[in-house]
Amino acid sequence: ILLESAADNNDKEHAQEIQIPAVINGRVSSDADIDYYQFEAKKGDKISFEIIARRRQSMLDSYIVLENSAGAQLKTADDFQFGRRTYWDSRIENFVVPADGTYYIAVYDRHLRGGAEFVYALEIAHSQPSFELLLDTAKTLTAPGTGGVVFCRVKRLNGFAGEVQLHVSGMPTGVTAFAGRILADAADGCIIFQAAKNAPLGAANVRIYGTAVDGDAEEVVEVDALAHQETYMPGGGRNHFPVKVHTVSVQTPSDIQSLKLSTQEITLRPGEAVRIDVEMIRAEGFDKNISLDVLFKHLSSVWGDTLPKGVTLDGSKSKILITGKETKGHITLVADDKIEKVERQQVSVMANISLNFVMKATYSSLPLFITTVPNEVEPE
Repeated sequence: ILLESAADNNDKEHAQEIQIPAVINGRVSSDADIDYYQFEAKKGDKISFEIIARRRQSMLDSYIVLENSAGAQLKTADDFQFGRRTYWDSRIENFVVPADGTYYIAVYDRHLRGGAEFVYALEIAHSQPSFELLLDTAKTLTAPGTGGVVFCRVKRLNGFAGEVQLHVSGMPTGVTAFAGRILADAADGCIIFQAAKNAPLGAANVRIYGTAVDGDAEEVVEVDALAHQETYMPGGGRNHFPVKVHTVSVQTPSDIQSLKLSTQEITLRPGEAVRIDVEMIRAEGFDKNISLDVLFKHLSSVWGDTLPKGVTLDGSKSKILITGKETKGHITLVADDKIEKVERQQVSVMANISLNFVMKATYSSLPLFITTVPNEVEPE
């Protein structure tokens, strides 16, 4: 960890020398101030650069420029997206050094401002395959005998392309967590929380995290998931902002008091279809419509999809709208010829009840495990 030099570093000729890896704590101290840093790198090195400023309440709206010794701009970065929000910080990910030599990274404010409050940390490191995990919500509700679900989305960094196994710790009394995984060719996984029939009322802030194997170093990488609180915008749109905890609660019994599947294990081959019957117990006097789904959706957007590649819900062969006092429906899952070999991918069958135009209450079944078996390719 370094401090920006007190000497002038406003141009390449006076750039502060650093060695990788490093974290430089600096300040854009005046209007139009530019901070230059220089480092040596070898051809083929993979390097990542990240500014941490606005996320820590700095006034800086950072912009970074990567140059070679001849003055050519190799990469630039303005705002970057973390989770489902865009930040005024900057990131260059997995830059591959084209030749041995001296390189320069410049830091300044996008609007050429500066001052005492325009501080930053510039992190420069050799790129390692990694990932970020983002929870779709900050809370999951259960009731005795019923389940809830939270979806977790992966953001892959620096060439990471593996599976991520999800984990949970710190559960409330009487609640069991079924932690799924995010497949290598997918973005989402889910965790299903099931409360026992005798679970006491209560709540707990849980830790949700993921593990994966770094393919090069064969080391296990562990990453905590960042929870998001969902919000609903004018016109019905859905937005998120990050929060520090995810809470799982056991509340009093509500509109649906049980949700059961006819099977929790299915196997699909190309062209096959499997029907899963769904039966529920309604609370006394509850006669509102219930809709079934295996995708977590809001309006026309999908926010959680844990189905294996090539598996879809066939609405024409399903009864997904449960009206009046009905308690039975079914879903039919079909496989096309794009499926790959997958063992027991966890999926949530959800029962949704509309609360208003944009909000709904979601109940989850116990996990449905899907195995897909592609056709064997005949040897030539």
